[in-house]
Amino acid sequence: MPGAVHTELGSSTASYDERLTPCVEDFSARDSASCILSEFKRSSAAPAVERGNGSTASTPADDRNATAAAAAGQLLEKARLVQATSSGMFCILPLGFRVLKKIEAVCHQELAGMASPLSLPNIMPIHWLQNSDRIRSFGPSLYRLQDRRGRQFFLPPTSEEAAAWLVASNIRSHRDLPQIFYQIGPKFRDEARPRAGCLRAREFVMLEVYSFHQDAMCREATYEKMDECFRRILTRVGTGPVHRVRADSGAMGGPCSHEYHVYSSLGSDRAVAGLDRPEKSRDSSPAVGPEMPQSCTSLEVGHCFQLPETYCQEARARFTDSRGALRMPLMNSYGLGVSRLLAHLALQHQDSKGLLFPPQVAPFCVAVLPQPAARWNDGQWAARLGKALFRILQKTAAKAGGPADVVLDDRHGLTLRQMQSHADLVGIPHQLIIKEDFLRTPGKARVLYISRGAGKADILPIRAALNRLENILFGVAMSSKR
Repeated sequence: MPGAVHTELGSSTASYDERLTPCVEDFSARDSASCILSEFKRSSAAPAVERGNGSTASTPADDRNATAAAAAGQLLEKARLVQATSSGMFCILPLGFRVLKKIEAVCHQELAGMASPLSLPNIMPIHWLQNSDRIRSFGPSLYRLQDRRGRQFFLPPTSEEAAAWLVASNIRSHRDLPQIFYQIGPKFRDEARPRAGCLRAREFVMLEVYSFHQDAMCREATYEKMDECFRRILTRVGTGPVHRVRADSGAMGGPCSHEYHVYSSLGSDRAVAGLDRPEKSRDSSPAVGPEMPQSCTSLEVGHCFQLPETYCQEARARFTDSRGALRMPLMNSYGLGVSRLLAHLALQHQDSKGLLFPPQVAPFCVAVLPQPAARWNDGQWAARLGKALFRILQKTAAKAGGPADVVLDDRHGLTLRQMQSHADLVGIPHQLIIKEDFLRTPGKARVLYISRGAGKADILPIRAALNRLENILFGVAMSSKR
């Protein structure tokens, strides 16, 4: 049988023989894939307030989607992406962490050149809220704490006060503006009705962008650029059609705010397309991708605000304009629910076998599944070939400059069917299955390639399977660099 493998590879191309031989010889060490894949080892295979005058309006709906929300949360837990610790609180497990980091990577890429990343504190003095009167607006949803000296602090649902304080400490002139920065990190809210794991939680991951401007023209231009940026982010991660609707500013205040809604049965809002006559303004922006239904349940995934002067006034932020007059900067804020997107994508992309993430956000793009040994002398060549193909695909991903998006399932005690079921469950879109039966015919070694998204399976020569997967990895790497 070893001769059969080398005969087929050698007859195809010498380069593949050279690439495979050293990998086949070095198969004794186990890979870190076992640690990651062990996280889903226990899983099984079974499966009306009108908002503004825009072209799309959103009206509150009764919470009739509790079943869908619960199902999405259960699927995330079953696939071992997250694990609830208590109501509204959860652990993000290694596979879920990979999905979350891929969503964050898209945010970083789209914001590059527009804003600078930083980290604002997650514990803030309570007097920041008392000065702006937002403490009353937040009400019981605000987490409060005190230190050993009795000083009062809070865990921020948003960080406008910290951003305004930072800018007030660092600007003097109109030449210092605009200032645009962002962070991606945990936020806190004592949610009254937690549900669906990370959909509505007490601790969640959020993208926050803050911008400060010297005049209204600069503010409007940045607001529009950030709208385009958010649309690109949501399109790239695979949310489906995106609609921006005029919204109530709520506790944030300000002259203008817009929400970003996606079609989802998890949502508690109802989006109605074309409810009002479209205006010749940003409200008439078309949907991204296929059109939403005329009326559908929607989920809010983002919110942008043009803020009032309160924040900069309380922080005493001032700058001198070109005429030497002392003025207050204009502030915008923009938020995107990163962990909420994880819950939405889990519901949006699934089938009867489990999750079906798009390749750009899947925990892994490719899974190599070699048939395990049923007896001491069986399955050895499938394991060796699996190790070799895994190494080649890893090098391909590294050469393309993309993430390490290939995983080898080398766990003990599982059947090939169980491995495949686990890969289906966690949403790995491309699978390479190596069976002993496919390697027995001299000169005709084959592997099974499965594409979850296309719903097809092909038995291919090893070289053809490698070429196909290398092209897929290059494509994913290129899309991740956009």
